[in-house]
Amino acid sequence: MDMRVSEISFELLNEIGAEGLNSKTHLARDIQLDATLVIKEIEKASIPTDTDYFTEARHLYASRHPNVMEIHYASQDHDNIYLAMPFHSKGSLNALINNKYLTIPEIVHYGLDFLSALHFIHSKGLIHFDVKPSNIIINDAGKALLTDFGLSRLTNRLGFAQAQMAYPTHLTPEWFQAGEFTAQYDVYQAGLTLYRMCNGNNEFDDKLQQGGVAENEVVRGMFPNRNKFLPHIPDSLRKVIKKALKVNLDQRYKTIIHLMNDLAEVKENLNWTFRIDTVNNVHTWIEDTENNTKTLNLFHENGLWKTEGHKLTIASGNTTRIRDWFTTNQTLDEAYSVIEQLINR
Repeated sequence: MDMRVSEISFELLNEIGAEGLNSKTHLARDIQLDATLVIKEIEKASIPTDTDYFTEARHLYASRHPNVMEIHYASQDHDNIYLAMPFHSKGSLNALINNKYLTIPEIVHYGLDFLSALHFIHSKGLIHFDVKPSNIIINDAGKALLTDFGLSRLTNRLGFAQAQMAYPTHLTPEWFQAGEFTAQYDVYQAGLTLYRMCNGNNEFDDKLQQGGVAENEVVRGMFPNRNKFLPHIPDSLRKVIKKALKVNLDQRYKTIIHLMNDLAEVKENLNWTFRIDTVNNVHTWIEDTENNTKTLNLFHENGLWKTEGHKLTIASGNTTRIRDWFTTNQTLDEAYSVIEQLINR
């Protein structure tokens, strides 16, 4: 065996956002190639003693798929393991969610992408165990790529694997009840990810600042609130997420492919966009069609939540009031309930 040890040099430029439990992620310059890469730095001391240092790298390499992050190479020094991956300027799904509210087509598109990756690795006998928006990267072609296989484990012949640790806001009910898990663990975390894609990160960020989710909130299905969705999220998509988040494994999707099939059937409210003007506290929904643009604004005035709606007719350029869209409500929840009826009727 002609084994050789070579040197790989790279310059760490700056740390980039992630939710890693035992690692840091850097933007870096590969000295040899003069190329910009992403380097994941993992402390050897944080890797379980029964796990090979390069297990994550091997799982990534073995899981080559259009929706799985490519790995260029793996290296090490005395204290750390380094995984080199392509740099995609669009960043993570988490960053995208923090920057805007996703449309229904975006939720379905990115959802099917990362679910396709999960379905593939499950077919290879691998459970990811850390599905969350920061572990999904949007590449330059606009596809979602699943990454960070640091917690992934191969299943035994019965389809079970043990998890080493868990992110504090993506705990599953079975985390508190079992020592070994099936691929339905990833199904639940996929449901949490889709929930965040629909509603934003605020609910999860608040829990993270509190130290994570309490056991009773998870095992009783109290977090996240299954009945709390933004008004434009259609019932068909809500049903998909609620089924993925079932506490009872017999009621939850058995496989990712069943979840994908139902998600692909979501066809409602495809033309709606949503945004919040945080400075003026104005919530705005816009529906764009070939013939007109409808705008529904929600704002707080004199202690009440008020809505007003207008329609711009493309052909004439005329703007008219939509009378039914002018309402007054006591609370934000009441206003959201009214808007849900207006959008979905």
